[in-house]
Amino acid sequence: MYRISAADARFHEPTLNEARWLETNWFAFLIPEAGIRGHVYTGFRTSLGVAFSQVMIYSHSGDSLLDFDYMDSRVHLPIGWQGLERFELANGLKVRVHEPHKNITLTYADDREEVAFELTMDSLMWPVHISETAIPDTGAGFSAFHRVLESSDGRPLTGHLDQTMRVQGHLRMGQHDYDIDFPSNRDHSWGPRNEFGNSCGNFDEGHFASGLSFSVQTRNDDLKNGVVTHGFIRQGDRVVFLKGGVGRYEVDRWKIRSIVYELEDQDGRTYTITGTPGATAQAQSGSNQYAVMGQTRWTLDGETGHGEFLWHWDVRRMQRMIREGRL
Repeated sequence: MYRISAADARFHEPTLNEARWLETNWFAFLIPEAGIRGHVYTGFRTSLGVAFSQVMIYSHSGDSLLDFDYMDSRVHLPIGWQGLERFELANGLKVRVHEPHKNITLTYADDREEVAFELTMDSLMWPVHISETAIPDTGAGFSAFHRVLESSDGRPLTGHLDQTMRVQGHLRMGQHDYDIDFPSNRDHSWGPRNEFGNSCGNFDEGHFASGLSFSVQTRNDDLKNGVVTHGFIRQGDRVVFLKGGVGRYEVDRWKIRSIVYELEDQDGRTYTITGTPGATAQAQSGSNQYAVMGQTRWTLDGETGHGEFLWHWDVRRMQRMIREGRL
């Protein structure tokens, strides 16, 4: 089982010498009182020296990227000699890791569209590796990063980390200004990844005022049912991995209308977490990858929390379902 170290805050030396090597960096913020969610996703093809970077902000439901409050999606941004712990991209994104896995600042500015934000992210837990969050006997997860490749001596050649952060800062969109102070997850992956053949699964999170957060990743063989393959419960600074879980989804076309998670952690505690999505957005979030995401009000033992559901699938498979009348 691999433990995350300070070295994992930097680019990894490709263990497979191929152009498909990808390092991803995903950050997010949530403003529950304003109903605003933001995503900052960057994929670095370090063998090619270029990056794909996407900034998305949404506050209401829609059926295409045109319904986002803001989106900037760019490919082939040069990386140069920058490192993951300190980089600036030509789209206006700047990231600084001040202390690995503990303190990160992120700024973004698009003066033409009058959109800018400054975020400070402080750890609420030490990041966990995908091999730690894996639930035994559930099989592979929905993404390539769930299938950790190992060398002959058992050393991981690829990886993925998840971490819950306290996110504070400020967002400006046009003439409107918003303060940000709410937990959100971040992640980072490294390994070879194709640009097609994405499988279906949820990547959901929720945060409660009591200090509890949950994170689940599922593999969905159909849109209404998911097997939880990876996840954890955070209570304060203590993290407990999951022993098992299932997800059930009420789906209207591609949109999720309600969610129920039945989870059990490794200490034997059980959780029934219900989710009611609000604003829901849809967009192509990567090469041949379609994402549906929704700000979600979660309920656990009478307490209300906030977070998001997000699932990915392969564009061509979704198109085939529409052509064949299976949706």
